[in-house]
Amino acid sequence: MVFVEILESLGTLFTDASDYAVGFVLQQFEEDSWKPLPFFSKKLTNAENGCGTYNRELIGIYLSIKQFKHILEKRQFTIHTDHKPLMPAIQKTSEKALPRQRRHLQYIPDFSIDIRHIGEKENIVSDSLSR
Repeated sequence: MVFVEILESLGTLFTDASDYAVGFVLQQFEEDSWKPLPFFSKKLTNAENGCGTYNRELIGIYLSIKQFKHILEKRQFTIHTDHKPLMPAIQKTSEKALPRQRRHLQYIPDFSIDIRHIGEKENIVSDSLSR
């Protein structure tokens, strides 16, 4: 059963956003490769489409945690993103953040996360889901 595997060996949340959608996948590393578990993608609203890359990537991370909350609660996990400017923002919310950004940035640290930057070529699954 997949959910038993998730609970016993939690891995990494890969996220990505495009101009029109966000995509994310929870994966765990087994036998020298990443094994995908749950997938999710969502078309962005018109208001979200008008946001810049930073905001869309933040929305993607926020929605990915919210979508998989039942799996991620009280567990250590890693978020992989190809958008480097988000890393310091997630670690410390800026006073300059807009209200929506602040809500998202304050929600994320409620979980035990480590955030890492990866190149686009390493983010194939979530990149495909966000197209």
